[in-house]
Order: sequence, then structure tokens, then C-alpha cells
Amino acid sequence: MRNILFICLLICSISGLAQTPPEAEIPNWNIHLRGKYLIGGFLEDLYWRGYNYGVSFQWKRHLIGIDGAVFRQTNERDNDFDEAQYREISRRASIYLDYSFRLLCRDYTEYYVQVYSRIHGNSWFWRERIADDYSPMNPNYFEERARGHFTDIGGGLGVRFHPKPRFGIDVNLNMAYRSWINESIRFDEDMWITNKVKVENWFPMFRTTVYFSLRPNF
Repeated sequence: MRNILFICLLICSISGLAQTPPEAEIPNWNIHLRGKYLIGGFLEDLYWRGYNYGVSFQWKRHLIGIDGAVFRQTNERDNDFDEAQYREISRRASIYLDYSFRLLCRDYTEYYVQVYSRIHGNSWFWRERIADDYSPMNPNYFEERARGHFTDIGGGLGVRFHPKPRFGIDVNLNMAYRSWINESIRFDEDMWITNKVKVENWFPMFRTTVYFSLRPNF
């Protein structure tokens, strides 16, 4: 749903460019410190947090950026009495690289196209016991693990808003291709089994971040 809303906002904004003043002047060069920290959850059993911090360098219409990103999700498992027994934790970390080219700059808004890549992507999955008296049928249940490596590449459209001379909000929507190799180890019938799979897929990616500019944007 949020991807659809973003597309509608972008189309409406671009459709109104003909009624706006000539392209605004912005500095020929700038450095932006960017990032965000988000937390959320669903009811009391599923919650997550994610953050990314980085820097981008602007030269005229060109901008190159690099971020470090981490996302962690925790899912608590309950018994029939709604008492937490253990938690399943997944974590992803990666380096985000992007290049964008500014198409237009109207008032306090920039429209751009971009390409990006997410490199050195790593993922982990494990379980942690909550209730000391919880005893699963599999005695090695909490020793099972999964570890993965992934890479993304994609491109799309974005908008940067400058509500203040040095502060801004950057939102973009991309179509991305991910190659993910995941290796898991589990215990089954008195032996450890290792399973390695490769997954490749396309998916939409919505991204938003805030930034601080070392030079005023207007």
C-alpha cells in the first residue's frame, strides 16, 4: 500500500511541474549526513528495529552515497496460556551504495532517478530460550542456526524535500534484484543436517531517510 501511495504522490508532484517557477538554484556541491532509526511491532510477540547511517556527496546534478544498514526482527513464541517460551531472531546487515541524477529542482523539492547496490549483505537466524522450564522435543533445538549472504542491485525514482535550509527528507521507490545464498544447520533423527539454498528474486523496495546538509540547500 505504501508503494502505491508513493507512486501517486510522485505522479501528482511531477504533473504540477509545468505550473511551478523555473528550476531553483541549489549549491554546486554539498555533503549530506543521512540516516534513520526505526522501531516497530505487532501486538506483543513480533517487533523489529532498523537503522542506517551514512554520507552522500553532491556535485551539481550528481550524488553518490554510502550507508551502513542493520535490521533485526524478533518473534516470541508462546504456549497455550500465552506465556512466552522462546524467541526467534533474524538479523541482516549490509552496505548500501547509490548514485542519483537530479532531473528537476522546484522550490524546495528535487526529483531524481537512481541506481543502487546493496553489498556485503549478511543474514543470521537463531533461537533463544525465555522460559527455563521449556523443553522442546528436539534436544538441540536451540543450537540450530542459519547464515546467509546476499547482494541487491536496482533502480528507480525518488524525491527529496527540503523543509529547512539544512534538513531534508529523501524517499524513493526502486525495483530490485536480490541474489541470496542461505546455509542452515538443523538436527533431525540423531544427526545434524546442513542445507544450502540459493534464492533469486525481484521485489519493490521503498526507502526513506532524513539528512543534514553541511551547506544550505537554498
